Amino acid sequence: MASGPVASAGLSFALTPPSAPSAAPPLVILHGLLGASRNFNSWVKGLGLAAPRAVYAVNLINHGDSPHRSGVPMAYSSMAADVLELLDREELEHAVLLGHSMGGKVAMRAALDAPGRVRGLGVLDIAPASYASSEPGSQWQGNLTLLRAMAALELQALPTRRDADAELARVVEDPYVGKH
Repeated sequence: MASGPVASAGLSFALTPPSAPSAAPPLVILHGLLGASRNFNSWVKGLGLAAPRAVYAVNLINHGDSPHRSGVPMAYSSMAADVLELLDREELEHAVLLGHSMGGKVAMRAALDAPGRVRGLGVLDIAPASYASSEPGSQWQGNLTLLRAMAALELQALPTRRDADAELARVVEDPYVGKH
């Protein structure tokens, strides 16, 4: 196994080979919405030293260096199928899936679709629940407002991040959002 960026099953990923020979199933890490495999670079280095297993940090579809499908709705079922296809192409019989946020939903769906392929499942910062915009406590509408406001920014007219934050503050009411 080579380390570094690789493309398989249409998905790109960074592969870190095991630090020592091992029969342990590989770890496949799936990022959250608007994330990328590089979000886990420091984790991967630590995991590779702590456990002798291959670590695949995957860019899900429409993220990072993976293909971007315009006009095709993203669905957990199709993203899980992409991950399972990646396992097939890499000739991985089993894997441990670790997903953060949206990646957690993808990992759960893959485990439901192919339980015999998933030796372990780690789900971070997400629950196996629906997050419809009409549910009490949902922040989906606020997230949508933020995404639209960010897309509407005229970056050439905003020389600093402070200027961009001030512009976003006109639309986004939560002051916490501008600090992150």
